Amino acid sequence: MKLVLLLKNKPMYSRGEPMKLLQDHARTVFLMVFYIIGFEGVAYAQVPSQPNSTTQKSLKDASLRITIKAYDFELDDRTRRDLELGLANVFTFFHYRFRIGYHLPFHMKVNMFKDGAQFDAFFNEPGIHRRVAGRYTFRTKEVSVHWTGSRDKVISTAIHETSHRVLGAAIRSTTCPMWLNEGLAEYFGQGRASGNNVVIKPNTYQERLLRDALRNGSLPALKEHVNLHIIAWQGGNTQLNYAIAWSMVSLLMSSNQGKALIQKILHELAYDRPSTFDSVLAFDKHYKGGLTYFEKEWHKYIEGRKKSISYPSDVRRRAFFEVIPSTLRVNR
Repeated sequence: MKLVLLLKNKPMYSRGEPMKLLQDHARTVFLMVFYIIGFEGVAYAQVPSQPNSTTQKSLKDASLRITIKAYDFELDDRTRRDLELGLANVFTFFHYRFRIGYHLPFHMKVNMFKDGAQFDAFFNEPGIHRRVAGRYTFRTKEVSVHWTGSRDKVISTAIHETSHRVLGAAIRSTTCPMWLNEGLAEYFGQGRASGNNVVIKPNTYQERLLRDALRNGSLPALKEHVNLHIIAWQGGNTQLNYAIAWSMVSLLMSSNQGKALIQKILHELAYDRPSTFDSVLAFDKHYKGGLTYFEKEWHKYIEGRKKSISYPSDVRRRAFFEVIPSTLRVNR
């Protein structure tokens, strides 16, 4: 919007003022470049003097920068590797496979806490660590995770919230369908390192939840579900809603037609910037047989056995990964 206003409001000059016109044009071009470069913020300006990198020697060659700040503990090598490939896989899909444009290098920042009191202090919200395990903060473009429960749960939470960070950098979250936003986050959250690959495993808990719902008749019709607003989503059966979102995206990601549908939806949201979005219409327009046929496939998918999917990762060529141990205490 700022770029459009600059072009529309360019003042008119008479033929006797060529130098003034030239100066104003130069100023307009400078402001345009300034807004474009500054779109992603200034998160890339400072580089730690001694980054602990397992991937790339130089940040200048990377398209992705991942910074993890462990506030009160030391990150073990296995967890570090799972985070490295799992987080990079999210960006790889959005940018290289779904073809969503970003200002590079894209910066992922993850804060990790084992002390619940420190997590509370970071957000200045006493007791928040008892209500949420992770949070993405749009204003600072940071993901914060409280290490509660198993290592596997912590990794899933970090990747899940980072998916919201990557999607939110290109798409207004208010127009992105909840099933797609949360479904992608749940899907990528199942990714784990296996050699140089990322393996996306089925979510067995959500599988059982969906099978029970399908068999007892409590599974909602997709025609009503796919356009749920966030208030209705959070006010209903949230566990089932997340399971539905995960399974829909998992099914779509298992076929070329499904991945093409996700890409078309993301492109429409990112580049057309609609004020509202109709998922039923998107399925009917871009998926053979429309939402009705997809729903039949989806029911079969719920009942069937699901396989892990392995994706090759070239994170070593594209990413700069650093862990910053911190002995600082949060004082807010």
